[in-house]
Amino acid sequence: MWRHKTLNAGVVVLRVRGVRRGADAARYVIHVSGRLKSGGSPVNAAADFQFTLYDAATGGGLVAGPLTVLGVSVADGLFTAQVDFGVSAFNGSARWIEIAVRAPAGSGHSRR
Repeated sequence: MWRHKTLNAGVVVLRVRGVRRGADAARYVIHVSGRLKSGGSPVNAAADFQFTLYDAATGGGLVAGPLTVLGVSVADGLFTAQVDFGVSAFNGSARWIEIAVRAPAGSGHSRR
């Protein structure tokens, strides 16, 4: 179950990089890398991530998602996940990604 709670020391560093893949113009893969902490310590277990794309930082409209990526490897707090919201989600306007995390993977505990 995904629970939405404030993440005290959640994703501290976040890097997003988009890459169009091959001849499929409908794909736009986003590589999301970051550092995940729980209770101030780096996470060292697989985690489930849920990504939702909005058009504003607060009170924004939903652009795409949520997309779930299960069993992402997290080592010393570092993770990388790939998500594909589709190329139509990116029209030149600013976008914000909300990330919900369930750690360890498959558990009922989650943070946002």
